[in-house]
Amino acid sequence: SPHDVATLPYAAIAATLSDGQSAVVARSPALSNTACFSQSLPLAAQGKTTPRLRQLALIASCTDVPMLAELQRTGKLSEAGVCNQAVAQTISCWCAAQVLRLSVMSAASLTTATQRMCARVRHGEREHLITWMHGLERRHELPASLRKQAMSHHKLALKLESAQSSEAEK
Repeated sequence: SPHDVATLPYAAIAATLSDGQSAVVARSPALSNTACFSQSLPLAAQGKTTPRLRQLALIASCTDVPMLAELQRTGKLSEAGVCNQAVAQTISCWCAAQVLRLSVMSAASLTTATQRMCARVRHGEREHLITWMHGLERRHELPASLRKQAMSHHKLALKLESAQSSEAEK
């Protein structure tokens, strides 16, 4: 199904970047002009990432100011010194943050049919991101704590949505 996709919006990722990292990303239209990064659910479940998301995670993993300045000047990205596990951890952190954002949105009123439908969509988005986190965790031997935290946010959002839907139906 075309809806079986795990999606990370670029705006959520951009909020985590330093000024130096943002400057490097701004130099790359392929990264900065992307509204979101998506992975099909079967590939996400395997812990796979797209090349552009990997490139963005490599930039986000770089905290060395002189290296970021050189990267911005040359536009050449080197993977030296950054392991696959660090890249996967960065992407998993972005997924967890997005799950939290989507969970917080569930605290909104669910009095109309449209609001309840939006809550169902957010539910699916959260589940897909958690699936991606689980795939990254297995593939790159990441600790389960981040995914478990995201799962607890998701479960809390489900309780809120269920309570609000029940109240709206009264």
